[in-house]
Amino acid sequence: MEHISFPTEKLYLRFQKNLVTEYKLTSIELLKNNLNLRPIHDFIGSTPTIQLQNLWNWVVKHWNRIHDTLSHTQKFRKSPYYKYKYNYLHREIDHLQLDELFQIFIDKDKMKALFVIQCLLKYVFPT
Repeated sequence: MEHISFPTEKLYLRFQKNLVTEYKLTSIELLKNNLNLRPIHDFIGSTPTIQLQNLWNWVVKHWNRIHDTLSHTQKFRKSPYYKYKYNYLHREIDHLQLDELFQIFIDKDKMKALFVIQCLLKYVFPT
């Protein structure tokens, strides 16, 4: 997909596949026909539980930053995304809880699923 800054396979350059869990995110499965999700699943599965809260907060930070930046434009205020704003977590979560949070965030919207994947890639490869 041309909306991703680089192929998801590049994730393997920054982490070692050492699965903590075999759990696969169901929240991003709506992109399985458009994108190789295995590296994303391996990255999340290799992320220790103590760091999952950071992944959620990273996505929330970027969503809220975009929301704040665009909220003054009329076009954005009329879009369905204007009503969504999310909160940071201040507690540890497990892989299932992260997937549930992503399910709520994505809400079967491919653009928001793509946003989550792009955020995860930027988490691993900050610019």
